Amino acid sequence: MIRIMRLLVLVWFGLVVSCSSAFCADGAQAVALFKQGKYKESLPLFEKIVREKPNDVNAIYYYAVALHRSGKVVEAKLKYYDLMTRFPATPAGQQAVKILFPSGARTPASSHSSQQSGSQDQRAGFASSRHGRETESSDYSSLPREARVYFKREGNSLFVDAQVNNRPITMVFDTGAEMCAFGKNHLRELGIQPPQGAPTGMASGVGDGGLIGTWTMRADIKLGGILRKNMPISVQENLPGSPLLGQTFFKDFRYTIDNGANSIHFVIKQPATAVATATRGYSPNAAMADRYAVPFTLEGNEMIVTAEVNGRAIPMIFDTGASTTVFTMTHIKQLGLNYNEDETEAERHVGIAGETAGFSFPVSRMRLGPIEKSNFRISVTQGMNGHPLLGQTFYGDWQYSIDNANKVIHFLRR
Repeated sequence: MIRIMRLLVLVWFGLVVSCSSAFCADGAQAVALFKQGKYKESLPLFEKIVREKPNDVNAIYYYAVALHRSGKVVEAKLKYYDLMTRFPATPAGQQAVKILFPSGARTPASSHSSQQSGSQDQRAGFASSRHGRETESSDYSSLPREARVYFKREGNSLFVDAQVNNRPITMVFDTGAEMCAFGKNHLRELGIQPPQGAPTGMASGVGDGGLIGTWTMRADIKLGGILRKNMPISVQENLPGSPLLGQTFFKDFRYTIDNGANSIHFVIKQPATAVATATRGYSPNAAMADRYAVPFTLEGNEMIVTAEVNGRAIPMIFDTGASTTVFTMTHIKQLGLNYNEDETEAERHVGIAGETAGFSFPVSRMRLGPIEKSNFRISVTQGMNGHPLLGQTFYGDWQYSIDNANKVIHFLRR
């Protein structure tokens, strides 16, 4: 899953600055420059304060805002993220969350255990478009009416043979990835010049490494009979495993994943105007009446479904790139789940930000639409924020079609 972080709006709040030892000298001058709008001039002073007093919350916040208003967006994001993760209960930490995640959704990345390294995601931070699948892409008219491709399953991940600028490469088919994601390591292997200079965006993902710098570049990507020319892709310094084929590639299609035939059948979706006027449109009420249909909503390009764990509802990201179904301890507490230490199994989860510790344990019952599983084992990870991930271990034995026009997933037992 990918949502590139773009800093669009800064929300300022009246932060009261106490006169800590760090602020009594340099701090007074730095704040004075800040209030005069001389943000660049204040940066060396704030940097010195934060270096000497790494736990001074007010100094970190002022430094982040000064970086932000000086146009140093990447550096600002790192400081906001530091506040959010280390000082979540403080006013500065809470404000950092609002700036990083203006929609209120702190979105995670796809998670893999150490056995599957293919589908690590990049996720959002700042405001992103909420209309990613409401209108057709500019190349909609040139797309094929339908196409069928085949995938290979490794563990619980779906791998497809694609081409980037006419060079073959294996990618993970990942409904949780908002964009197609590569590492510079992949581009070098393909003989493609990676982007240069400072990162232009940030991504947060599973792992203990925090935020990861990203670049955006354009490339031609081909999958079977579908060719998308000059489309934007996300690139990070290094991405373990295979690159991700994300929503920006297949968002203009309805597609059926047949886990029996190991195939994905793409059919071009109706234009938005046709969907709006069609009398046979699949309404939310119709979806509720059809027990094999599960409606989803969008956060950016991420598909959010409502599942039940032991009878308690929770929003989850429908993520074919996640090999397991993944929660954090925050979710476990939210759901009121208890577990027996003797039933846990230690795991290592790998993501774009490195590895992080985790474990798994069974829950009595989990349900999504027609799918209900008993004694179902879920994973718990430390290095993740936001909604939990509904991964392949839950629905990998079903066939399903994703209808982007009507925002419904249709399940069919294979």
